[in-house]
Amino acid sequence: MICVISYIACVDEFDSEASTPMIFVYSELELGEGIDVFVSQSSPFLSVSSINTPVEEANVLLNENGASVKLDFDTGSNCFIDLAYEITEGNTYGIDVTIPQSATPDVQSFVTVPFFRSPVIEAQFISINSQDDMLISDIQMTVPGDLAPYHELEITAHILKEVILSDGSSTFVRDDSATRFRISTDDTSVKNLVHRPSALYELPSMEDGNIINLRLEAKVELSTNDRIDSISVISRTVTEEYYSYHSTLSNQIELEVSGAGEPVLNYSNIMNGIGLFGARSSRKRNIVVQ
Repeated sequence: MICVISYIACVDEFDSEASTPMIFVYSELELGEGIDVFVSQSSPFLSVSSINTPVEEANVLLNENGASVKLDFDTGSNCFIDLAYEITEGNTYGIDVTIPQSATPDVQSFVTVPFFRSPVIEAQFISINSQDDMLISDIQMTVPGDLAPYHELEITAHILKEVILSDGSSTFVRDDSATRFRISTDDTSVKNLVHRPSALYELPSMEDGNIINLRLEAKVELSTNDRIDSISVISRTVTEEYYSYHSTLSNQIELEVSGAGEPVLNYSNIMNGIGLFGARSSRKRNIVVQ
């Protein structure tokens, strides 16, 4: 698992008159992925690039059921990790971060890993149309009876590109850079659909077995004989903390790009600090393209 360190929008959380630096923490707990925690230290006078400089000399403890595990810093990922640790759905985990010999206050947070209760795509095959360098398709998801409120959906296409060999013949090679679809819907049951670039959305209430219709679009340049052999679908049930952090971050990025609108206060669930300690449960499947 690769630790994410690009969440720099926490700069808007700073109090310009504060004199004590703050600890920024980012971690997503997920089944089968072990643990990684990114830690940095901020101050009102640091540049944005400095905010993402990892703090290696921190004490990071993960707590579960009264037991604590100390995480070790990994220079390859710039995170504190324990990739052998097994995360369990429904369990509550706490985190404590201390920077020795620093005036920065210690930070804490906790999160309960959600059970997977998200809509799923049940189709075995999907048809994708290519129009003006755009891949376009419709697809449906079925709602479970024990629906959770917060979700994330990631759909990517795997392309086979034609390669001409030295003898004039050709072969097809799978392009490892999967093309991510932008997801949209006219279904009024889907609330606050945002992209980060995966699609985050909220489903306050729906009946068991209801169908959600989605529209997929992706910008891609295909040669005449290039083709798509499958798409991968990752559906996630996420915590409210995860949803709130990423949705406000996406709103902040959109405002910065457009240069208009009121600033968005970025969400944080790190006590005495800033950032995210979130969790999610995922299901992944591949669908053949007709």
